[in-house]
Amino acid sequence: MYDPTMEDKAAPDATTCPLIGLARDRWTRFQFPDQAHRCWAGKAPKEIDLGFQGAICLRPDFRDCVIYRRWEKSKSASES
Repeated sequence: MYDPTMEDKAAPDATTCPLIGLARDRWTRFQFPDQAHRCWAGKAPKEIDLGFQGAICLRPDFRDCVIYRRWEKSKSASES
């Protein structure tokens, strides 16, 4: 399950969102939209629309996602 001590932030050259993973394996993801994917931005993993996965989560522009930006901002605030 999710280990909050592990690094979630995306590498500068990341091509997919670091918050997308499987419900039972946070660190595994497919390179294509799949019903098994979940968003790990919150306390519990949430389902992600397949169209959203293909348009945002699994693309280099995932940083445009409002959920990702909110998560990144809260993560940065908690580290200060």
